[in-house]
Amino acid sequence: MYKVCHMTSAHPRYDPRILEKECTSLARAGFQVSLVVNDKKADETVNGVNIISTGMTFSGRKARMTKGAKAVYKKALELNADIYHFHDPELLPYGLKLAKAGKHVVYDSHEDCYKQISIKTYIPGIIRKPVAKWFLNYESKVARKVDAVIFPAQNPDGTTIFTGRSKRDVVIGNLPILGSDRDVDVRENLPKKTICQVGALTAARGITEMVIAGYRTGSRVILAGPISDSYMETLKLMPEYSCVDYRRVVKHGEVKDILKESAIGFSVLHNVGQYRDLTNLPTKVYEYGSFGLPIIGSVVPPSLKDFLEENHCGIAVHAENVDEIVNAINYIYNNADEAVTMGRNARMAVERDYNWETDAKKLVELYNEILG
Repeated sequence: MYKVCHMTSAHPRYDPRILEKECTSLARAGFQVSLVVNDKKADETVNGVNIISTGMTFSGRKARMTKGAKAVYKKALELNADIYHFHDPELLPYGLKLAKAGKHVVYDSHEDCYKQISIKTYIPGIIRKPVAKWFLNYESKVARKVDAVIFPAQNPDGTTIFTGRSKRDVVIGNLPILGSDRDVDVRENLPKKTICQVGALTAARGITEMVIAGYRTGSRVILAGPISDSYMETLKLMPEYSCVDYRRVVKHGEVKDILKESAIGFSVLHNVGQYRDLTNLPTKVYEYGSFGLPIIGSVVPPSLKDFLEENHCGIAVHAENVDEIVNAINYIYNNADEAVTMGRNARMAVERDYNWETDAKKLVELYNEILG
């Protein structure tokens, strides 16, 4: 039985993409799978996956990216796995070390880091582009040395951002796992005026505007996911924050409870960084759709606007226009029949075209090809 080690220095142990989808699918395919994480919780086995903790947490971005990455690498090295599969850009140097040591290595790039670095406000503006360029060159160096790079989206021509600068690039999306008990009673939820957003919570993902619009429409705004301390403090200083119900970081199974009590799912992205160029949909959109929720999304990226309009499953708005968002919320509240139809259409689209089962097979095939 081949030994597989997934490594993350930044994601929580119950991360849906890493644990619930990739690791679990590999374990079911017969691999011996371990997941190394940074936290102080006890080791455990979930879905046949051995979750192994470094026993440490790291405060601050710099410590996480340096000490945290090294701690994960040292713990992962003890496992002597056949394939190492890492999920964070700060682990690139250790992926390179493992490859040079003769190990099979997969780099799972969850986003276009080059474009994201270009808009990071914690990096001084004068050096932001040079830092992004340096990262792109270094990432390309590592991508050429490891066995494969996974990316969640492809370009219209079938290539990815790693085509031409990696040995092999494979598109594996972050699609929902279809299953039972995924029905939301939208008609019953509409009078409760509850809207939600799950996933990473940042200003660029439209959270500020969502909160303001939620307050103006008398909504309860459920937010769940990681958020920086500084951004949370900014939100709490807003009078509109009184409408927020923050659930912190939740397990994948708990997302179901949030969606079941909501009337609308939100994914309103600003026109910045990688968001303007995405060809796939944000993961949360697939999740909302799989539960039958109507969706309020942004006109950026165009793929999201097209999905909402072509499937008649939601309303596209400009992310920084609060009035548009308010009007969209009120339209759904005031048109129950159409809201139910939108939710039903969203579910049909996801069940037909956007689910994890196909990509799970691609992941297993990739591993089998690497191992020969």
